[in-house]
Amino acid sequence: MKERRKELQSDQFKYDPFYSYFLKRGLDIVVSLVAMPFVLMIGIPIALLIKLEDDGDVFSAMSDMERT
Repeated sequence: MKERRKELQSDQFKYDPFYSYFLKRGLDIVVSLVAMPFVLMIGIPIALLIKLEDDGDVFSAMSDMERT
């Protein structure tokens, strides 16, 4: 009886890559969608402050000459 119980318990936790992949992917999407409004609430005011303070671009690209 104990052997059968052990066998049933080990069958419950078998690794299934198909479900694991979709569970992980779904969780990634849900967490990203939940976090996005909070990131935007912080990012947009910072971008506006940069724009108002420097009168320049919020995002800037450096040329090769400027890097050296």
